[in-house]
Amino acid sequence: MINKQYLQFNVLTKPKKDLFKIVQANAKFKTLNDVLRTKVGINNFYNFSIAIESSIVMRDIILNSQFVSGWARSSQVLNNTDSKFAGYRFLTRTPEQTATWVKLMELLEFQGHTMDNMRSLIYLDSITNYAISIDILHLLYLTIVLDNIYNNLDETHDDLKDEVGFFLNKMNDLLYHEYDVDYGEFYPMLQDALRDFPVINADKYLSVADITGEYAYRINATYSVIGQIWRHRTLVKQYATKTYTELVNETKTLTTNYDYGMIGMHKDISDGVREFTAIAKSVYDLCQGSIVLFAFSGTVGAVHKALSQRTCYINDSPQFKEAFDAFKANHPNLKLLPPCKLNTTATNNCYVGYVNESRRRGEEKTQVPCPIYCKAKGYDEDFKKSAEADKTKWYVKNLELWENVVKC
Repeated sequence: MINKQYLQFNVLTKPKKDLFKIVQANAKFKTLNDVLRTKVGINNFYNFSIAIESSIVMRDIILNSQFVSGWARSSQVLNNTDSKFAGYRFLTRTPEQTATWVKLMELLEFQGHTMDNMRSLIYLDSITNYAISIDILHLLYLTIVLDNIYNNLDETHDDLKDEVGFFLNKMNDLLYHEYDVDYGEFYPMLQDALRDFPVINADKYLSVADITGEYAYRINATYSVIGQIWRHRTLVKQYATKTYTELVNETKTLTTNYDYGMIGMHKDISDGVREFTAIAKSVYDLCQGSIVLFAFSGTVGAVHKALSQRTCYINDSPQFKEAFDAFKANHPNLKLLPPCKLNTTATNNCYVGYVNESRRRGEEKTQVPCPIYCKAKGYDEDFKKSAEADKTKWYVKNLELWENVVKC
């Protein structure tokens, strides 16, 4: 049973109901429903800003669209006196279960593990907060998608069905009571909305290749990394399974057999991930470090940009090895370069310089700064240290450009 008191849907800003009359003085539309049926550009003027608290799973359902702008922040406490984990809340766990999890995190922290590693043990029913901006037409699409998911979830995922139902009702209340829009009326004519939000849908499953007509890239990656890919708005992406039950079963197998050493995860953490995942009964019981089979597709330019961003030294590049190899085979004349090398100079165009400076100060115990950044900045000693790191050796072996980067 879910703890609904943890769920929040707060509309921060919203447009006037008759905005279309103001924007277009000579509009032939009589009602907002007429506007929505026509799918004209004026729908983009009806923008909503909404603050949400939900499970991690629900966050990724909502943010899985190129039409939703999202911003998320971490909810853990980051000071020297309070527990970094005391702020965590889980949608389906008892206070006793949460307390046990917090004690485990505190023990691992005492043993010297970093937050980057330990967050792999966060369950997917962890409450997270974020904000979205969405126009009224795509809010209508999202409502229809949630209705579709709600009607296709089996009893194994009744908790997820309850959470989806909570947000479905919130969105329907907003549309119906304030704007006289009944999403049921639009359901038959907006079936293509499901193509814009390709989430799990057993009855109307389309692969990402079916949707885009382009090559589909598949990766086995931790859920935390997949959570980052959800927010590439130019890509079409989805779990490579048809139902949430299939997702859980597939993830159990992949997690059991995954080589966590490849991504530098400490054995204590990976053992915990495997233990949690092996006993998972629903998608909520999986955790951030569980291995999920994922697929994405898009235009060559969109995939090239997204994969190039994943070659940044600060990212989890080894998890994209299969996609890197496939892209290189498909497009041998297109190089995958990190974002700084796609710009003019590494010095002025490192998007994560603050992370590199933190690593130079030793604040991230297991991480070294990027050798490209160190060379560009003239940090010779840090460059030598980075160039000798196992992580850099992986980059040199598996990615173009890096062999030249580490030469003094």
